[in-house]
Amino acid sequence: MTQTDERALFLARDLVLKRRVALRLQLRPASRERAWFERETELLAALDHPTIRAVYSAGRRGEWSYRLSKWVDGESLLDAVRRGPRPIPAVIQLARDLTAVLDYAHTERVILRRILPDTVMLDRTGRAVITDLRYANPCLDVADPDTDPNRLRFLAPEVREGQPGEPACDIYTAGALLYFAMTGQPPAVDPHAIKPPRELRPSCPKAVERVIMRALGAEATQRYLTAYEMSEDLISDLGEFDLPLAVAPALHAGTEDARLWEKRLRRALG
Repeated sequence: MTQTDERALFLARDLVLKRRVALRLQLRPASRERAWFERETELLAALDHPTIRAVYSAGRRGEWSYRLSKWVDGESLLDAVRRGPRPIPAVIQLARDLTAVLDYAHTERVILRRILPDTVMLDRTGRAVITDLRYANPCLDVADPDTDPNRLRFLAPEVREGQPGEPACDIYTAGALLYFAMTGQPPAVDPHAIKPPRELRPSCPKAVERVIMRALGAEATQRYLTAYEMSEDLISDLGEFDLPLAVAPALHAGTEDARLWEKRLRRALG
Protein backbone atom coordinates (compact mmCIF):
# COMPACT_ATOMS: atom_id res chain seq x y z
CA MET A 1 0.00 0.00 0.00
CA THR A 2 1.14 3.54 -0.77
CA GLN A 3 -0.82 6.64 0.22
CA THR A 4 -0.75 10.44 0.13
CA ASP A 5 -3.38 13.00 1.08
CA GLU A 6 -4.79 12.81 -2.45
CA ARG A 7 -4.45 9.17 -3.55
CA ALA A 8 -3.74 5.63 -2.42
CA LEU A 9 -2.68 2.40 -4.12
CA PHE A 10 -3.52 -1.08 -2.84
CA LEU A 11 -2.75 -4.59 -3.92
CA ALA A 12 -6.22 -6.18 -3.89
CA ARG A 13 -7.81 -9.46 -4.95
CA ASP A 14 -10.71 -9.93 -7.32
CA LEU A 15 -12.81 -12.53 -5.48
CA VAL A 16 -14.83 -13.44 -8.59
CA LEU A 17 -11.99 -13.92 -11.07
CA LYS A 18 -9.52 -14.91 -8.34
CA ARG A 19 -6.68 -12.69 -9.44
CA ARG A 20 -4.63 -9.89 -7.95
CA VAL A 21 -5.43 -6.36 -9.10
CA ALA A 22 -4.13 -2.86 -8.46
CA LEU A 23 -6.72 -0.69 -6.70
CA ARG A 24 -5.98 3.01 -7.01
CA LEU A 25 -8.11 5.55 -5.15
CA GLN A 26 -8.35 9.30 -5.67
CA LEU A 27 -9.45 10.75 -2.35
CA ARG A 28 -10.05 14.45 -2.96
CA PRO A 29 -13.44 15.27 -4.53
CA ALA A 30 -14.16 18.21 -6.86
CA SER A 31 -10.48 18.91 -7.45
CA ARG A 32 -8.20 19.32 -10.43
CA GLU A 33 -6.42 16.16 -9.27
CA ARG A 34 -9.73 14.26 -9.48
CA ALA A 35 -10.36 15.42 -13.05
CA TRP A 36 -6.79 14.51 -13.94
CA PHE A 37 -7.12 11.02 -12.43
CA GLU A 38 -10.38 10.28 -14.20
CA ARG A 39 -9.09 11.53 -17.55
CA GLU A 40 -6.02 9.30 -17.25
CA THR A 41 -8.25 6.36 -16.33
CA GLU A 42 -10.35 6.93 -19.46
CA LEU A 43 -7.21 6.99 -21.58
CA LEU A 44 -5.75 3.83 -20.04
CA ALA A 45 -9.03 2.05 -20.66
CA ALA A 46 -9.25 3.28 -24.25
CA LEU A 47 -5.79 2.03 -25.26
CA ASP A 48 -5.57 -1.72 -25.80
CA HIS A 49 -1.92 -2.76 -25.91
CA PRO A 50 0.08 -5.25 -23.79
CA THR A 51 2.69 -2.58 -22.99
CA ILE A 52 0.07 -0.30 -21.39
CA ARG A 53 -1.43 -1.28 -18.05
CA ALA A 54 -4.93 -2.66 -18.61
CA VAL A 55 -7.86 -1.11 -16.71
CA TYR A 56 -10.59 -3.56 -15.67
CA SER A 57 -13.07 -1.26 -13.94
CA ALA A 58 -13.52 2.30 -12.68
CA GLY A 59 -16.11 4.40 -10.90
CA ARG A 60 -16.97 6.39 -7.79
CA ARG A 61 -17.88 5.41 -4.26
CA GLY A 62 -19.02 8.33 -2.17
CA GLU A 63 -16.33 10.99 -2.32
CA TRP A 64 -13.73 8.58 -3.71
CA SER A 65 -12.93 7.81 -7.32
CA TYR A 66 -11.29 4.47 -8.08
CA ARG A 67 -9.92 2.23 -10.80
CA LEU A 68 -9.04 -1.45 -10.86
CA SER A 69 -6.21 -2.37 -13.16
CA LYS A 70 -3.76 -5.12 -13.92
CA TRP A 71 -1.29 -5.88 -11.17
CA VAL A 72 2.20 -6.14 -12.69
CA ASP A 73 4.20 -8.76 -10.83
CA GLY A 74 7.73 -7.49 -11.21
CA GLU A 75 9.77 -4.35 -10.64
CA SER A 76 10.22 -0.93 -12.17
CA LEU A 77 12.94 -0.22 -14.69
CA LEU A 78 14.38 2.19 -12.12
CA ASP A 79 14.72 -0.55 -9.49
CA ALA A 80 16.16 -3.00 -12.03
CA VAL A 81 18.85 -0.56 -13.17
CA ARG A 82 19.80 0.27 -9.60
CA ARG A 83 21.44 -3.17 -9.54
CA GLY A 84 23.43 -2.28 -12.65
CA PRO A 85 22.93 -1.81 -16.41
CA ARG A 86 20.43 -4.22 -17.94
CA PRO A 87 21.65 -7.30 -19.86
CA ILE A 88 21.98 -6.47 -23.54
CA PRO A 89 19.18 -8.84 -24.67
CA ALA A 90 16.90 -7.17 -22.11
CA VAL A 91 17.72 -3.73 -23.54
CA ILE A 92 16.88 -4.97 -27.03
CA GLN A 93 13.59 -6.38 -25.75
CA LEU A 94 12.83 -3.04 -24.09
CA ALA A 95 13.49 -1.30 -27.40
CA ARG A 96 11.09 -3.68 -29.08
CA ASP A 97 8.37 -3.06 -26.46
CA LEU A 98 8.73 0.73 -26.51
CA THR A 99 8.74 1.13 -30.27
CA ALA A 100 5.73 -1.18 -30.61
CA VAL A 101 3.64 0.69 -28.05
CA LEU A 102 4.60 4.10 -29.41
CA ASP A 103 3.71 3.04 -32.94
CA TYR A 104 0.30 1.89 -31.63
CA ALA A 105 -0.30 5.04 -29.55
CA HIS A 106 0.62 7.36 -32.41
CA THR A 107 -1.76 5.48 -34.69
CA GLU A 108 -4.44 6.30 -32.09
CA ARG A 109 -3.29 9.95 -32.17
CA VAL A 110 -1.99 9.82 -28.62
CA ILE A 111 1.39 11.31 -27.70
CA LEU A 112 2.60 9.90 -24.38
CA ARG A 113 5.11 12.78 -23.87
CA ARG A 114 6.54 11.47 -20.59
CA ILE A 115 7.71 7.92 -19.83
CA LEU A 116 9.99 7.51 -16.83
CA PRO A 117 12.04 4.62 -15.39
CA ASP A 118 9.76 4.46 -12.35
CA THR A 119 6.61 4.31 -14.48
CA VAL A 120 7.85 1.44 -16.66
CA MET A 121 7.29 -1.89 -14.93
CA LEU A 122 9.11 -5.05 -15.99
CA ASP A 123 7.13 -8.24 -15.47
CA ARG A 124 8.70 -11.59 -14.61
CA THR A 125 9.50 -12.26 -18.28
CA GLY A 126 11.19 -8.87 -18.67
CA ARG A 127 8.39 -7.36 -20.77
CA ALA A 128 7.70 -3.67 -20.22
CA VAL A 129 4.37 -2.25 -19.02
CA ILE A 130 3.77 1.52 -18.94
CA THR A 131 1.69 2.46 -15.91
CA ASP A 132 1.42 6.27 -16.11
CA LEU A 133 -0.22 8.33 -18.87
CA ARG A 134 -0.86 11.46 -16.80
CA TYR A 135 1.02 13.73 -19.19
CA ALA A 136 -0.23 12.28 -22.47
CA ASN A 137 -1.76 14.88 -24.76
CA PRO A 138 -5.43 13.99 -23.99
CA CYS A 139 -4.74 14.88 -20.32
CA LEU A 140 -2.90 18.16 -20.80
CA ASP A 141 -5.84 20.48 -20.20
CA VAL A 142 -6.29 19.08 -16.66
CA ALA A 143 -2.63 18.28 -15.86
CA ASP A 144 -0.52 20.24 -13.41
CA PRO A 145 2.99 21.29 -14.53
CA ASP A 146 5.69 18.68 -13.93
CA THR A 147 8.31 20.62 -11.96
CA ASP A 148 10.58 17.77 -10.81
CA PRO A 149 14.05 18.55 -12.28
CA ASN A 150 15.11 14.90 -12.00
CA ARG A 151 12.62 13.99 -14.72
CA LEU A 152 13.92 16.44 -17.31
CA ARG A 153 16.56 14.03 -18.63
CA PHE A 154 13.81 11.74 -19.94
CA LEU A 155 11.75 14.48 -21.61
CA ALA A 156 12.34 15.81 -25.10
CA PRO A 157 13.68 19.40 -25.13
CA GLU A 158 10.50 20.70 -26.74
CA VAL A 159 8.35 19.08 -24.01
CA ARG A 160 10.48 20.72 -21.31
CA GLU A 161 9.69 24.05 -22.97
CA GLY A 162 5.98 23.41 -22.56
CA GLN A 163 5.10 22.35 -26.09
CA PRO A 164 2.32 19.75 -26.49
CA GLY A 165 4.66 17.46 -28.37
CA GLU A 166 4.54 15.27 -31.46
CA PRO A 167 5.65 11.68 -32.20
CA ALA A 168 9.29 12.80 -32.28
CA CYS A 169 9.16 13.74 -28.59
CA ASP A 170 8.17 10.16 -27.71
CA ILE A 171 11.08 8.92 -29.83
CA TYR A 172 13.39 11.00 -27.64
CA THR A 173 11.88 9.56 -24.45
CA ALA A 174 12.31 6.02 -25.76
CA GLY A 175 15.94 6.77 -26.56
CA ALA A 176 16.49 8.17 -23.06
CA LEU A 177 15.03 5.05 -21.43
CA LEU A 178 17.17 2.76 -23.59
CA TYR A 179 20.25 4.85 -22.78
CA PHE A 180 19.46 4.51 -19.06
CA ALA A 181 18.91 0.75 -19.34
CA MET A 182 22.11 0.24 -21.36
CA THR A 183 24.48 2.45 -19.37
CA GLY A 184 22.90 2.63 -15.91
CA GLN A 185 22.96 6.43 -16.13
CA PRO A 186 20.36 8.92 -17.38
CA PRO A 187 21.38 10.96 -20.43
CA ALA A 188 22.63 14.50 -19.92
CA VAL A 189 19.94 17.19 -19.86
CA ASP A 190 21.63 18.93 -22.79
CA PRO A 191 21.28 16.57 -25.79
CA HIS A 192 24.56 17.93 -27.23
CA ALA A 193 26.40 16.76 -24.08
CA ILE A 194 25.17 13.15 -24.14
CA LYS A 195 28.06 10.70 -24.22
CA PRO A 196 27.72 7.75 -26.64
CA PRO A 197 26.70 4.61 -24.72
CA ARG A 198 29.87 2.73 -25.72
CA GLU A 199 31.95 5.26 -23.78
CA LEU A 200 30.15 4.15 -20.63
CA ARG A 201 29.60 0.52 -21.59
CA PRO A 202 32.00 -0.74 -24.25
CA SER A 203 29.98 -3.93 -24.78
CA CYS A 204 27.03 -1.97 -26.19
CA PRO A 205 26.50 -3.14 -29.79
CA LYS A 206 27.26 -0.44 -32.35
CA ALA A 207 23.82 -0.83 -33.90
CA VAL A 208 22.09 -0.17 -30.57
CA GLU A 209 24.29 2.85 -29.86
CA ARG A 210 23.55 4.32 -33.28
CA VAL A 211 19.78 3.94 -32.82
CA ILE A 212 19.84 5.43 -29.31
CA MET A 213 21.92 8.43 -30.34
CA ARG A 214 19.70 9.20 -33.30
CA ALA A 215 16.60 9.00 -31.08
CA LEU A 216 18.26 11.50 -28.72
CA GLY A 217 18.76 14.15 -31.37
CA ALA A 218 18.46 17.70 -30.02
CA GLU A 219 16.08 18.70 -32.81
CA ALA A 220 12.95 16.76 -33.68
CA THR A 221 14.03 16.63 -37.33
CA GLN A 222 17.21 14.77 -36.33
CA ARG A 223 15.26 11.86 -34.83
CA TYR A 224 13.31 9.06 -36.41
CA LEU A 225 10.13 10.10 -38.12
CA THR A 226 8.15 7.23 -36.55
CA ALA A 227 8.61 4.56 -33.90
CA TYR A 228 8.20 1.96 -36.63
CA GLU A 229 11.16 3.45 -38.50
CA MET A 230 13.22 3.29 -35.30
CA SER A 231 12.33 -0.37 -34.80
CA GLU A 232 13.04 -1.26 -38.43
CA ASP A 233 16.43 0.47 -38.27
CA LEU A 234 17.45 -1.63 -35.28
CA ILE A 235 16.17 -4.87 -36.78
CA SER A 236 17.87 -4.18 -40.10
CA ASP A 237 21.23 -4.29 -38.32
CA LEU A 238 20.53 -7.03 -35.78
CA GLY A 239 18.08 -9.15 -37.77
CA GLU A 240 14.72 -10.52 -36.67
CA PHE A 241 14.95 -11.74 -33.11
CA ASP A 242 12.98 -13.35 -30.34
CA LEU A 243 15.33 -13.79 -27.43
CA PRO A 244 14.14 -15.75 -24.36
CA LEU A 245 15.12 -13.37 -21.57
CA ALA A 246 14.82 -16.09 -18.96
CA VAL A 247 18.12 -17.56 -20.16
CA ALA A 248 19.88 -14.26 -20.81
CA PRO A 249 23.06 -14.03 -18.71
CA ALA A 250 22.90 -11.13 -16.25
CA LEU A 251 26.47 -9.98 -16.75
CA HIS A 252 27.86 -6.88 -15.12
CA ALA A 253 29.07 -4.21 -17.54
CA GLY A 254 32.61 -4.48 -16.21
CA THR A 255 32.87 -8.19 -17.07
CA GLU A 256 31.50 -8.02 -20.62
CA ASP A 257 33.57 -8.27 -23.77
CA ALA A 258 32.29 -5.97 -26.52
CA ARG A 259 33.56 -8.10 -29.42
CA LEU A 260 32.17 -11.28 -27.86
CA TRP A 261 28.71 -9.72 -27.39
CA GLU A 262 28.71 -8.33 -30.92
CA LYS A 263 29.61 -11.77 -32.28
CA ARG A 264 26.96 -13.49 -30.13
CA LEU A 265 24.24 -11.09 -31.20
CA ARG A 266 24.97 -11.38 -34.88
CA ARG A 267 25.02 -15.17 -34.69
CA ALA A 268 21.87 -15.39 -32.56
CA LEU A 269 19.88 -12.71 -34.36
CA GLY A 270 20.84 -13.55 -37.90
